Amino acid sequence: MKTFEEIYTIVIDVLNYIQECDGAPQIELSGDTCPMVDLPGFDSIHWVETIVLISDKLGKEINEKALFGTPEKFNKITVHEITLRILENLSDREEHKDER
Repeated sequence: MKTFEEIYTIVIDVLNYIQECDGAPQIELSGDTCPMVDLPGFDSIHWVETIVLISDKLGKEINEKALFGTPEKFNKITVHEITLRILENLSDREEHKDER
């Protein structure tokens, strides 16, 4: 099971990678960074790319709807909140796996 710090690093790395691939200006990311607000050109398509890349790095599929809900809800989600939700989602899966 990954730690908060490991997941946080993955989220930051993926967001930096997406910015770089888009040719967007690189900004310093932190736990308070809200991708939809703070990253130039970041939109719903970038969310899909972000989730896919995070899933690949974790080796586990991330369910976008379970983590972020509707687009209105993830418009203001921060890197810290993303990390917490991923950690909680992975923890829940581990608990259910142990119950089987």
